[in-house]
Amino acid sequence: METKLSKPYVVVYNEEKKIIIKLANNLETFPGLGCHSAEFDTEQELDDYISENNLVE
Repeated sequence: METKLSKPYVVVYNEEKKIIIKLANNLETFPGLGCHSAEFDTEQELDDYISENNLVE
């Protein structure tokens, strides 16, 4: 079963910490298998997570 991400800000990334999807104003996202994801209520939380986890675009 796929996990639905529904918070306004979403990041989906792979094992190499490369960002696959970075969304603001998310309506409904389903990350692919083998991907990691996180969702946030604010853009600042999203930016902090990306920085803290050394994710790259």
